[in-house]
Amino acid sequence: MRILTFDCHVPGWCSFRIPHSINAHLTYPAPPPTTVYGLIANAMGLWQDDYSLMPHMEVGIRILNPGSKVETFTRWMKWNPAKNSMTMTVVKQKLIQPAYRIYVSAEESLLNTIYEALNQPARLLYLGESDDLVELSQILIQDANTAQSKRIDSSVPFHLIPEQGMVKNVSVVRWPVRFEQNQRSYSVQYGMVYLGEQIKLSYPIPCLQLSHTEDYILLKGGAEHVAG
Repeated sequence: MRILTFDCHVPGWCSFRIPHSINAHLTYPAPPPTTVYGLIANAMGLWQDDYSLMPHMEVGIRILNPGSKVETFTRWMKWNPAKNSMTMTVVKQKLIQPAYRIYVSAEESLLNTIYEALNQPARLLYLGESDDLVELSQILIQDANTAQSKRIDSSVPFHLIPEQGMVKNVSVVRWPVRFEQNQRSYSVQYGMVYLGEQIKLSYPIPCLQLSHTEDYILLKGGAEHVAG
């Protein structure tokens, strides 16, 4: 099996908005798979909202550096009944200079196409909002061999690990993993994952070990659809 990996370094700041936050725009600690797909699609020069390749790949994320979380203030043009005004101030979380490692599983031909696009992107690359520029490095296609490990470097689908198996603090995140096409539009499919700089377990589990970076990863979906 072959896995594409690449490191993302944000030289400034970025934000990955949690969609159900309203007056305060909170951020995920790392880019969800839908955001990573957007970066890949942008590198390939796909049209906006072209999700045709998304069902053909699985994405995992590792936090290399969580960066520093800060809160900024943004003024929105929105009716504010409390002040009888068309403007309101919204608190917005941002991550300063974080870094991530991305893992992508797909058929060999698609992996090669993505690899070429990331090395010579069709457009300027960003991670999150359009002004959140990102730098890529260590773009590799690696062999992945089956292994057993108590250490997992990628995000881990929640349903694969019982909570009692955790021995180190990690975040539990419900985030968008893919878009599902309906008749005229797309709906967002969410999944629960464990996420951290490194996930340590109380017992070894089956996983994949990468040949170059020697990361231990899990890429087994993780999408658990939540109706409504």
